Amino acid sequence: MVRCVNKILLYTKTSSYNTKQNPGSRHRLFLSWIPLFNSTPSLIHQRKVILHGARVRDAPEDATEREIRREIRSVMPDLFEGYPQSVWTSRTALLEKCTTLMTATRYEQVRTFRQWLLPVFKTAVAGYVFLDKFLFFPADIWSYIKDYNKS
Repeated sequence: MVRCVNKILLYTKTSSYNTKQNPGSRHRLFLSWIPLFNSTPSLIHQRKVILHGARVRDAPEDATEREIRREIRSVMPDLFEGYPQSVWTSRTALLEKCTTLMTATRYEQVRTFRQWLLPVFKTAVAGYVFLDKFLFFPADIWSYIKDYNKS
């Protein structure tokens, strides 16, 4: 996979940067969409320089990632110790609240989930005791239930 991305990087180095008016070559388009699962910091930096230029501080992908995080926090407040502002009752309502997530590139989605949401989720789930596939308790409540049953 890294060799494939390196070849795409070589093809795209000679063309101009992506803008709204000039979307660039198909290689650039592919590079902007392809998720980098096993990548080095230098490869990520090369990708960012080729797509947005060497002097860019805040790439459009960074703004999109912040917006995706905001949307996820609003639909999953339990993970972030917040209170639900409104309850979504259908899949359509959920998709309406996460429009940026649904329209983001695959690269932005994978990056947000792997680098930000999964570590948060693992930390939150570590505090629960799972008794069955669908039955779980916070660890402190479970210890109280066990102690109550002993007496």
